Amino acid sequence: MSWGENVAGGRARELLADILVVGAGTAGMTAAVTAAIRGSSVIVIEKNAYVGGEGLISACGANFGGGTDYQKQAGIHDTPDAFYDDMRRWDPKADPNVLRAFCDNGVTTCHFLRDQGVEWALAPAVSTADMGMNVTRVHMVVGKGPAFYAVMTPALLRHGGTILLNTKGLQLLHDDSGRVVGLLARDYQGTVAIRAKSIMLSCGGFEGNVELVTRYVSPEANYAMLRGLPTNTGDGLLMGLAAGAGTRAMHRIHGYLHLPPEPVIYPLHPYAMVAPDGTIPLPDFVQDFPYGIVVNGRGERFVDETVPRLGENICNALVQQPGSVGYAVMDHPLFAERWEKQVAHTNRYWQNLDLGAVKVVTAPSLESLAEQLEFNPSAFAAMVREYNEAVDDGTTHLLKVPKANRDPLGYYAAQGIDFLRQIATPPFWAVKIIAGLSHTAGGLTIDASCRVLDREGAIIEGLYAGGDTSVLWHSNYGSAYACALVMGHLAGQHMSSTR
Repeated sequence: MSWGENVAGGRARELLADILVVGAGTAGMTAAVTAAIRGSSVIVIEKNAYVGGEGLISACGANFGGGTDYQKQAGIHDTPDAFYDDMRRWDPKADPNVLRAFCDNGVTTCHFLRDQGVEWALAPAVSTADMGMNVTRVHMVVGKGPAFYAVMTPALLRHGGTILLNTKGLQLLHDDSGRVVGLLARDYQGTVAIRAKSIMLSCGGFEGNVELVTRYVSPEANYAMLRGLPTNTGDGLLMGLAAGAGTRAMHRIHGYLHLPPEPVIYPLHPYAMVAPDGTIPLPDFVQDFPYGIVVNGRGERFVDETVPRLGENICNALVQQPGSVGYAVMDHPLFAERWEKQVAHTNRYWQNLDLGAVKVVTAPSLESLAEQLEFNPSAFAAMVREYNEAVDDGTTHLLKVPKANRDPLGYYAAQGIDFLRQIATPPFWAVKIIAGLSHTAGGLTIDASCRVLDREGAIIEGLYAGGDTSVLWHSNYGSAYACALVMGHLAGQHMSSTR
């Protein structure tokens, strides 16, 4: 809809800025501060009553590579080229130009944020090994999300920016040439039309929108445990689609596996529960499933339990299964070694929320375990025995659903870890697991400057996107937090240079 149609006749209040950022999350605030420091007038609108978004509940681990000061201080040699080579192998489906921009600008983004007052600390090497890298690159915000916004919010205000809370973006506005020139929003006073030379959509993903999740991710994804914000309802995605934007990787999510309470109370939204001290509770996710096998609600294996980025990719597979639930299956030594304490810990968590205990089933035989879980007993027992024989023969990679025991960096071998263990010593155990949806990974297609592209790959003039509203990672996860920061910084620079 055109600008004139919406403001004519006084139907909407008008505001004017060089740059309008829609969403005061990690990407949005980084872009806004970057642009304001460079002399642009900036308005940020946020539909929630607070600044922060997904960044408030993130672990705030940013995959910055290329040779930051923090890497150098730790004696780590790294270059943007080495970073790009690693990430290209890790996610071969990522747009190479956008990925190149991400890898080339990690150092400058990290140092820019440090100069504003954000404090960083390098994460342990294990964080690097789980994201396809040979050197340590993950930088953690000290104090996490609250500390980040305690720096960025006053920085924006200090440089003349404006933040409008409780203000929801509704529709992009364009001029006669088709360029995006404004946005129609709503606040407590009514409708407001905000005109800007550049507009950035950074409204998070669509994990809180049941209709979009079931349309794009899976009809079963609605039953996943929502780890992300219920208010991330795809506002930016919908506005971009209405403007003709293209999308990619819409089926992908970022998430982990959890042990749900039994019965599962749908919808299960742990992040929507705020404790009296103001903290947001989060049940621990599980990571020990690769030692045994994972089956769906029919007792069938459906994924390689050792696929790279273990929790991430199994979670993506699980949301395609009935109810987004399954079972980790193991024998007694594995349960006693790696699962018993974890189950007890998670039970205490759910009990504090007055919810049920984790579903754990044990039986003296595979057939009786299957009967309790309402699987086909003979088929389930035959499947486990075939798996055990493959472990013994070293042929698990040849199974119908392979278990390749992948270890491309040699990290697990160096730790003496081998995921190929038989399920042979009774009693046998099954622990119910559920997919946990942190945020959606697909979004609007962008170029290396974060300009939104239409369905034919052409630039939509005046429109930018970042964070979970846009897309970088297409087939593997390489840090959404770093993506939001780097692409936000890039967008802020580009928007301010074209005002």
